Amino acid sequence: MVRGKMCVTARAERIMCRIAPEQHDSALKRQGCETVVMRGREYRGYVHVRAEAVRTERALKYWVDLALAHSKTIEGKQRT
Repeated sequence: MVRGKMCVTARAERIMCRIAPEQHDSALKRQGCETVVMRGREYRGYVHVRAEAVRTERALKYWVDLALAHSKTIEGKQRT
């Protein structure tokens, strides 16, 4: 969570990142990345990245930095 908003979540098999919707299509071109789908709906701006695609510190940093950059742009009421 960053400023009360979801940024990155992690599981053994993958991470989920909240990224800028305008970067969604280019993110999907990276290995191991796919759109988050919940209850049959695709969520633009949310991506899953498979664990094998973030094994190196550099690869993980890319995704975390992308999510953090977007988090700085999100406005709205913070949850407590």
